[in-house]
Amino acid sequence: MTRTFEPKSKVFKRSDGYYYGEIYADGKVLERTSGYFSELNCITYLNQRVDYWNARKNLQIPKYIKKD
Repeated sequence: MTRTFEPKSKVFKRSDGYYYGEIYADGKVLERTSGYFSELNCITYLNQRVDYWNARKNLQIPKYIKKD
């Protein structure tokens, strides 16, 4: 049986209170954002990188949407 992985993007909170994001495709991390981001800045930058991967590599990764 072959596992299929859906492309996705996620935002995580670090222990120091800042956030980082990851973009996944084919079961592996394509890109990890680094730096000292607030939650809003992390989501904004992550979605810009998702646009890049979708435009250049035609991956159809959905943008990250914060769930309240």
